[in-house]
Amino acid sequence: DGVAITLWYERGLFAWGATRGDGFRGDDVTANLRTVRQIPLKLEPVDRQQGIPPVLEVRGEIYLPNKEFQRLNEEREEAGEPQFANPRNAAAGTLKLLDPRVTAKRRLRIFAYAIGSVEDCELKTNLQCLELIRGFGLPVNPHTRVCENMAAVIRYCSEWDKKRND
Repeated sequence: DGVAITLWYERGLFAWGATRGDGFRGDDVTANLRTVRQIPLKLEPVDRQQGIPPVLEVRGEIYLPNKEFQRLNEEREEAGEPQFANPRNAAAGTLKLLDPRVTAKRRLRIFAYAIGSVEDCELKTNLQCLELIRGFGLPVNPHTRVCENMAAVIRYCSEWDKKRND
């Protein structure tokens, strides 16, 4: 569980990033997103045959891994500060900090999961979108699976329902 964000690239360069907010207007968190090591500031295709679209909007989820959440809470306890309630709230609060140096120390992570907008690139399936995103070095959830029918979708969701707390 994390915070939905948008990354906007122009000519392969990270231009800005924002939270989803209320669906119409989010918070500009560009400076803090620049500190997330998994977010490339310049798109470099893994496959040199792949061109870079003039505009690419990548949607993703910023999250705080459980181990990092535990580390932060231990540090806060030692400093006499209140602990964070949960990783999702800690990630959301971290994105809104005014000092990107503090954000960088919190080691946020990202999974990219969709393309919101793209120019000069035709994509017909979600799998093609994920492959494009992965091809630019952005992390995509490794547990992504193509399901051939609704029964397969339900089985897959049931598998993860049992593992969700892990």
